[in-house]
Amino acid sequence: MRWFRQSRKRRLAGNVPASIRRALGAALAHDLDAVDEALTEVVRADSSDADAYLGLASVYRKRGELGRSISLSQTLALRRDLDSSQKSRALSELAAGFREGGFLARSIEVYEEILRKDRRDAVALEAMSELMREQGEFSRAIEFLRRRSRVCGLSLKEQEAVLWRELALQLREGGQADACRRALRRALKCDPESAEVALSLGEAERERGRWKAAMKLFFRAAGLDSNLAARAYLGIEACRPKLSRRGVYEGMIRSQLAEAPQDVEARVALARCLLIEGRASESMNELEEIVREDPWNTVALVVFLRSMAARSSEDSDESDFKGYADFLEEVDLHLSTSSHSVGRGR
Repeated sequence: MRWFRQSRKRRLAGNVPASIRRALGAALAHDLDAVDEALTEVVRADSSDADAYLGLASVYRKRGELGRSISLSQTLALRRDLDSSQKSRALSELAAGFREGGFLARSIEVYEEILRKDRRDAVALEAMSELMREQGEFSRAIEFLRRRSRVCGLSLKEQEAVLWRELALQLREGGQADACRRALRRALKCDPESAEVALSLGEAERERGRWKAAMKLFFRAAGLDSNLAARAYLGIEACRPKLSRRGVYEGMIRSQLAEAPQDVEARVALARCLLIEGRASESMNELEEIVREDPWNTVALVVFLRSMAARSSEDSDESDFKGYADFLEEVDLHLSTSSHSVGRGR
């Protein structure tokens, strides 16, 4: 019998390379059951093969068998015959199992143990940054993200900007307005192309009473992301009454139009400003082309009609009224035959 067992073990050992090849092929084909079968053959032939056991722990976790994965990973982590790389992989697999099982505190403990042994473990640094974010510890999340960036030689500024913005929101909810603004500035420094951050910082500056700074940030947000333009221009309009020096608001709008002449929202804001200042004809001139080409832009249309009404009160010439009536008839015809719905614009 002993001879038979030894002979069977030798046959199994002879098949180990073939089993490893099958496991690799199955892994590439994302067939976890086949990987399990092949690796099980390997450990039956050689129970000391730690790499095969590590592979099985990973298979169990990916298959949702977290109890088996955690148990096997714990057993491997306690083995004395593992080299440092294998020990780290066992701990990493254990931490991942705890995390997926919802045992976040245990997962953090294991990742911290890994980092005590190797401060440059990129997998642990990435996981710790994500875990700290999930825990709402954004400052620590940023710290781990930066360490990972240095270790991997990667630029992770966009991810860092997201964390600074989330920290800013947390600080704002806690009533720490100054710290919130500082965090948003750090976010914008990390990712100057983030429209969301520019908009949030603009709102923070407006709350602080820094109207010109807020407007510049709102313009920036609108230019970076057209989907945020409506919100940005609401902020710009809210700043208008606060700019006490005559001409400051108009000057800032005109500067924006000099850089982006096709900015319809800015053109409407300028027309509204001119109307409020009693310059109805100038207001109409700014919008006439827009409402002719895009009459379903009801915001522009309403400001244009207000300007018409204001001008008509100044000048009651019947020819003007006929001109207005003809223009409105043209707009009405365009709207009634258009397949577009009425809204802010196209």
